[in-house]
Amino acid sequence: MEYRQVYSQAKRLIQSVTGEERDMIKEFKDLSSIEALEMEISAVESRLQLMHEGDPHAIKSYEEREQTIQKVQQLLAELDKKLEEHRDQIVNLREQWEPELDALVAQISQGFAHNFQQIGCAGQVGVHKDEEEFENWSIKIEVRFR
Repeated sequence: MEYRQVYSQAKRLIQSVTGEERDMIKEFKDLSSIEALEMEISAVESRLQLMHEGDPHAIKSYEEREQTIQKVQQLLAELDKKLEEHRDQIVNLREQWEPELDALVAQISQGFAHNFQQIGCAGQVGVHKDEEEFENWSIKIEVRFR
């Protein structure tokens, strides 16, 4: 009779637990004896004790790092947004002055080529455009003597 009461009480308790707790019960129900279950409980308690005693500031440290990571990620997102805005500004400015520069250099090149043609040589002027850095742009003067 006592067995049935304990069994029905255990059944009620199992029905009231969460899904995660049910999974744990299923994991341990295949143990062969009460002693094996008690050994498993003791092992889990020992691990919990070690985790608790190992570093009492671990959770606080983790939370502080998590907050720092969130702040850095937010800062990175803001910097990415500003970088994109600056890139857009560079593109807009470049679209304004680059055609004028090309036209001016083409005009200079025509005069240069004409003058070199007068002395039986060839010459031209161009702009070397480095796509990565404006500071690497340069005026390229090419001359061919015959």
